[in-house]
Amino acid sequence: MNVKETTNKNFEEKKIKISQSDLQVQMNLKEFGKFSVRSRELGVNKNLDYDNIGELVEQIEKIQK
Repeated sequence: MNVKETTNKNFEEKKIKISQSDLQVQMNLKEFGKFSVRSRELGVNKNLDYDNIGELVEQIEKIQK
Protein backbone atom coordinates (compact mmCIF):
# COMPACT_ATOMS: atom_id res chain seq x y z
CA MET A 1 0.00 0.00 0.00
CA ASN A 2 1.52 3.33 -1.02
CA VAL A 3 1.19 6.71 0.70
CA LYS A 4 -1.65 7.87 -1.56
CA GLU A 5 -3.72 4.74 -0.86
CA THR A 6 -3.08 5.06 2.87
CA THR A 7 -4.05 8.74 2.83
CA ASN A 8 -7.23 8.03 0.87
CA LYS A 9 -8.13 5.18 3.22
CA ASN A 10 -7.59 7.37 6.29
CA PHE A 11 -9.65 10.14 4.68
CA GLU A 12 -12.51 7.76 3.91
CA GLU A 13 -12.43 6.38 7.46
CA LYS A 14 -12.59 9.91 8.89
CA LYS A 15 -15.48 10.82 6.59
CA ILE A 16 -17.40 7.77 7.82
CA LYS A 17 -16.72 8.62 11.48
CA ILE A 18 -17.83 12.23 10.97
CA SER A 19 -20.99 11.10 9.18
CA GLN A 20 -21.78 8.68 12.00
CA SER A 21 -21.20 11.30 14.69
CA ASP A 22 -23.32 13.81 12.77
CA LEU A 23 -26.13 11.28 12.55
CA GLN A 24 -25.84 10.63 16.29
CA VAL A 25 -26.08 14.36 17.03
CA GLN A 26 -29.16 14.69 14.83
CA MET A 27 -30.80 11.76 16.61
CA ASN A 28 -30.03 13.29 20.00
CA LEU A 29 -31.51 16.63 18.94
CA LYS A 30 -34.77 14.94 18.01
CA GLU A 31 -35.13 13.81 21.64
CA PHE A 32 -35.46 17.43 22.75
CA GLY A 33 -38.38 18.12 20.47
CA LYS A 34 -39.44 21.47 19.10
CA PHE A 35 -39.05 24.70 20.99
CA SER A 36 -40.03 28.28 20.46
CA VAL A 37 -38.39 31.57 21.30
CA ARG A 38 -40.48 34.47 22.47
CA SER A 39 -39.14 37.91 21.76
CA ARG A 40 -39.71 40.82 24.06
CA GLU A 41 -39.07 44.53 23.92
CA LEU A 42 -35.86 45.42 25.72
CA GLY A 43 -36.22 49.15 25.41
CA VAL A 44 -33.61 51.71 24.48
CA ASN A 45 -31.57 53.74 26.94
CA LYS A 46 -31.45 57.25 25.50
CA ASN A 47 -28.25 58.00 27.44
CA LEU A 48 -26.24 55.37 25.54
CA ASP A 49 -24.73 55.78 22.05
CA TYR A 50 -25.43 52.63 20.05
CA ASP A 51 -23.24 53.65 17.06
CA ASN A 52 -19.93 52.58 18.63
CA ILE A 53 -20.32 49.18 20.29
CA GLY A 54 -16.86 49.23 21.93
CA GLU A 55 -17.58 52.49 23.73
CA LEU A 56 -21.07 51.27 24.56
CA VAL A 57 -19.68 48.19 26.30
CA GLU A 58 -17.28 50.37 28.30
CA GLN A 59 -20.13 52.70 29.29
CA ILE A 60 -22.27 49.78 30.43
CA GLU A 61 -19.39 48.28 32.42
CA LYS A 62 -18.91 51.61 34.22
CA ILE A 63 -22.63 51.79 35.03
CA GLN A 64 -22.66 48.24 36.43
CA LYS A 65 -19.67 48.79 38.78
